[in-house]
Amino acid sequence: MNVLLATCMTMPHPGGASTHFDLLARSLQRAGMLAGRILGQHAVPSTMRKMRCALRVRGARDPMRAWLLRETAELLARAIDASLASSSADVVHCHDALSAYAALHARGVQERALPVVQTIHGPWSREILASGITSGSLQHLEARRIEETAHARCTHFIAVDRGQADILIDDFGVAKERVSVIHNAVDCGEIQALSRSGHDPWLREPYFLVPRRLVAKNGVHVAIEAMQQLADETVCLAIAGDGPLAASLRDQAASAGVSGRVHFLGCLSREQLTPLMASSAGVIVPSVPCEGVIEATSLAVIEAFACGVPVIASNIGGLAELIQDGRTGLLFPPGNANALAGAGRRLLQMAPAERMRFCAAAREAALARWDVSPWFTRISQVYEQTLRIYQEAR
Repeated sequence: MNVLLATCMTMPHPGGASTHFDLLARSLQRAGMLAGRILGQHAVPSTMRKMRCALRVRGARDPMRAWLLRETAELLARAIDASLASSSADVVHCHDALSAYAALHARGVQERALPVVQTIHGPWSREILASGITSGSLQHLEARRIEETAHARCTHFIAVDRGQADILIDDFGVAKERVSVIHNAVDCGEIQALSRSGHDPWLREPYFLVPRRLVAKNGVHVAIEAMQQLADETVCLAIAGDGPLAASLRDQAASAGVSGRVHFLGCLSREQLTPLMASSAGVIVPSVPCEGVIEATSLAVIEAFACGVPVIASNIGGLAELIQDGRTGLLFPPGNANALAGAGRRLLQMAPAERMRFCAAAREAALARWDVSPWFTRISQVYEQTLRIYQEAR
């Protein structure tokens, strides 16, 4: 079986969806199943076409963004057709609604009657609202139309947690039998090897690590507020990530009087981030609900587990599905800085034997449930079942 992967993301791209896509591509390549990869950089409108659109809409931003979605879908469909013309594929596996919509409209997919599988990393029409797009705008309405079309017509879905599956079923009317729940995964061997490579000694221990993009739904402000409540501690906070809230979060740390203990590291490569994670007192994932978007199965949590590091995370969405509270990590009510500070204090004050049990349980959970080998086996089974059912129905 050969699989064509598609995404509207331009690679490399910050965030777990990019890491997920790359791991799947490598797994398919090793198995001799990769028919090709269609990426966002294959669907960039020309400057001339952008200029023509800008002239038509007189430079208005909202209609320009709505046009860009349609144009990107058309270019992705062309890229999919070009790939199918030079390679064989039995299944097209998309990783966002836009590329799924494009695949469904690609001539090659229609002519060959290929099933289209879509992995759901999050509700796209909600996520763009969380990024600041106005509800009811042309861009939002176009995104919703594309998403609804893709969800209505895709052959099968892989949801990265139960919450994403529920959105498909409850909000989009997708039949339960068209949805498989497969949590994210990591290459535990790779993560463990990277974790032993050491880190820059300038970062004073103990420290907690927040490996998050600086956007509202990731709740980094809650971690900074919690640091203020750990005023008597020597612990620091290392924030690995960048985003539109960087300046306001720096201002928050300064206003709280903790800027000397809060280090903004910017975007780090996996080779830089993993040793920092392994040497931390714990990884904090303080996500909060935002515009209906709830954190899915965070790769940061699974990577921390693979390093044998306990996690403190908000008790929401996919985080609650990953973490066994009091065994592999600690959960706290989302947005509650007092509870987060208390959980941090608990980890810092743990007896060495208890911390070792936490770390061992986290590592064992990663190997047993979220390592790449069982994950890829489950995804391959979805391909086989989807193709068989699709062919029988024709």
